[in-house]
Amino acid sequence: MSKKILMITCFSACFCNGTTAQNKMLSINGPLCVLAGGSNGVYYSISGNLQDNDNISWEISGGDIVGKGSNINSGTVSVIGKDVRVIWNRASKAGTIKVTSRVYGVTTLQINIVTIFNRIDSVAHAVPRFSSIRINGDGPDISCNTAYTYWWEVSDSADGPFIQVERSNTKNLIKDSIKNNGFYRRVLSVNGDNIYSNVIYIKIADLKISSRGSFYFGQWAKIYAVLLRNYLKLDGQCIKEEFL
Repeated sequence: MSKKILMITCFSACFCNGTTAQNKMLSINGPLCVLAGGSNGVYYSISGNLQDNDNISWEISGGDIVGKGSNINSGTVSVIGKDVRVIWNRASKAGTIKVTSRVYGVTTLQINIVTIFNRIDSVAHAVPRFSSIRINGDGPDISCNTAYTYWWEVSDSADGPFIQVERSNTKNLIKDSIKNNGFYRRVLSVNGDNIYSNVIYIKIADLKISSRGSFYFGQWAKIYAVLLRNYLKLDGQCIKEEFL
């Protein structure tokens, strides 16, 4: 009878030691603050004393596993490997990665999710030649240390080809001395993905002289009419203020 009790005590001690060690023997590696969207996903791996025939399960809350079309991937290490790429959902503010091992138990990692919708807009869509333009773009909805970059592109056509605007690695675009019409967009680069904004058209609104000798300015003319009236003359007469 005493021998049986001794065997049970030994078994219980061994089981408890294994349970305590499981959280120390399995860890998830990857960024804690991430940008939602894209197609490549964010890379995560698991480290620990896993063997090829060990069964593990990845479960993602707030995102999906690339190549699976779902948020779960299960199987032996030899089949599914020790890493995944996750596309985080734009509708989520926080996410969780949970890895379950039959040998080591459950390990979790909490994630902060940042969303940049990458929309752009401009207050003025028609400007005088050689004036400045400002195009504003969306920024992150929350702040945390995640890596991403911007740049701006311009084209003569809405369908491209687009070329990068010099010195434009900023959230908003400010460009001086605009000479030509152009289609503008912003590129958001993160996790190896280039995410493109909507395209807006900036038109050059030139001054026009009618056959009657009157100036027609366009919608922006009223802003400049006072200054122009003081400096410009036509055939010795002050400019007649007429607007389209």
